[in-house]
Amino acid sequence: MAIASRGAKIIVNDINGDELDKLVSEIGASGGIAIAHEANIGNWDAAGGLIERCVKEFGSISGLINNAGIFRMEMVEELNPRDLATLWEVNVLGTIGCSHHALRFMRAAGGGSIINTVSGAQSGMVGMAAYGATKGAVASFTYAMAAEVKGSSVRVNAVSPRAGTQMRNISSSFRSSHGMPAGENRPESPFLNTPVYEYLLSDASREVNGQVVRISGLELSLYTHPQVMAPVLNQPVWTAELVDEAFRSALLAVQAPLGIGAPVEVFPKL
Repeated sequence: MAIASRGAKIIVNDINGDELDKLVSEIGASGGIAIAHEANIGNWDAAGGLIERCVKEFGSISGLINNAGIFRMEMVEELNPRDLATLWEVNVLGTIGCSHHALRFMRAAGGGSIINTVSGAQSGMVGMAAYGATKGAVASFTYAMAAEVKGSSVRVNAVSPRAGTQMRNISSSFRSSHGMPAGENRPESPFLNTPVYEYLLSDASREVNGQVVRISGLELSLYTHPQVMAPVLNQPVWTAELVDEAFRSALLAVQAPLGIGAPVEVFPKL
């Protein structure tokens, strides 16, 4: 609604028609313009149909937020192929499909902004191996697509949001059923994430490309891209014994931390 209040015309997609109609009505009541589109964007052709309808109704597409997703929590031993296929179809293929179809229209129109959705789960969280893998895939897709459109007027970024949604209830139930301590009780409003999306959709972000923006309540930061860590060791020929020696002498001490527990420096308000 905040984006619509700035004059954007919006097409909202979901597989739940009733929720779609409710949201479109709320946007209209607040003075915005929005239409509903019901489709499973995990289907390549359906994703294309969504983008084509946007262009048909509004004349062009200048911004795309890939926010459709499924959240599940299961230990690796508990995974089953059906759930895995559904996760990847929606979270990964849906993002790629919508981006693919939107890109050709954005290039033809002279520019646009694509915003994908990732999660801290991509860094490794217990019970989120499959879900986190889909978000890691989306992050990698973001980096690669951003590299492909570099130098054009199209930009591709991702947001790692945090909010007290139904996902929080699923997490609490999972932790309880697996004898794990309760997680943080920080039920932030989803609306705290909105300014990041507003910024990335606007022309003010024209120099921002290939970034993953983390918004967690009142904290705003960037994720680093995957990169080679120092030191980089060299040998004419590596053997298992030399690798063992390398770990004992240097690499054991600089292992990357598991999960997202690395210390972060927090700065005061600007």
